Amino acid sequence: MKRRILIIDNEPQDEEIEKLKRDAHNIGIDLDCDQYNVGSTKETTLLDNGVVSIDKVVSEYLNRFQGRTYSLAAFDWDLNDDITDGIELIRQFQAKNILKNTPKMLYSGLLDEKLKEKFISFKTGKMTLDRLTSQIKTMINIELHGFCKREDYDKHIISYLRKAEEPLDFIVEDVLNSYPELYFIESWGNNSFRGKSFLEVAKITQSDANLKNELKREIIEQCVAYLTNHIGYDTNNTSC
Repeated sequence: MKRRILIIDNEPQDEEIEKLKRDAHNIGIDLDCDQYNVGSTKETTLLDNGVVSIDKVVSEYLNRFQGRTYSLAAFDWDLNDDITDGIELIRQFQAKNILKNTPKMLYSGLLDEKLKEKFISFKTGKMTLDRLTSQIKTMINIELHGFCKREDYDKHIISYLRKAEEPLDFIVEDVLNSYPELYFIESWGNNSFRGKSFLEVAKITQSDANLKNELKREIIEQCVAYLTNHIGYDTNNTSC
C-alpha cells in the first residue's frame, strides 16, 4: 500500500520522518513524506522581516508541491511566529484552495497551553474577537483527524494511516495529477472534460464539487462497461 503525507513545521523533521517510514513499513505501508519548513530561519525566503509571509508561503508551496496528493497533512501549531500559527496557515490554505480536501492533523509541544493562550490573548486585548472566532471556526470546519502532543504525532499519523481508507476522491485526484500531460478524448463524457488535459480537469474539479462527482460517476460507469461480459446478454431484455 502506497501513501504520501506532508508535515509542516518550523523545524526540520528528518529524524521523525525516517522513523515514520520505518513504522509505516512495519504495517505494510510504503510511505512517502514531504516536509515544508514554514517559520524556519533556514527558510528565510518565506519570511518578511522575520515574520511568516503568507503570500511567499503559498507561492513556494505551489512551486514545490503543486500536483501532489496527500493522504494526510500534519501541521505544527507553533510555527515560531506571533501572527501565523498552524491554524491560521490552514485557514489561509483553505481560502486559496490548497490542501482543501486533504485530511489534516494539528500537533503542539504545549497543547493545553496553546489552547489557553488563545483565550488569554483575547481576554487581555492582544487578539480581537473576530480573529478568535475565525480560528475557532477553522478548527471546527476543517474536521481535524487528530489534535495531539508533539511527542505523539508520529503515533497518531501511523494510527490514522492504519485505519483510514483511501477515498475515491483521493485516488482520482492522485491519478490526474500523476499524468498531467494526458488528455481526455473528445468523445468522452461531460463536455467539461472533453479534450482537456488531466491537469486541467484536476484543477476544475478541485473547486467544483458537482463536476468532481460527475467525473467520478463517469469513470465508474466507463469501468463497469469495460469490465462487463456482454456474451449471452439480451439487450432487448429490460428487466432487472
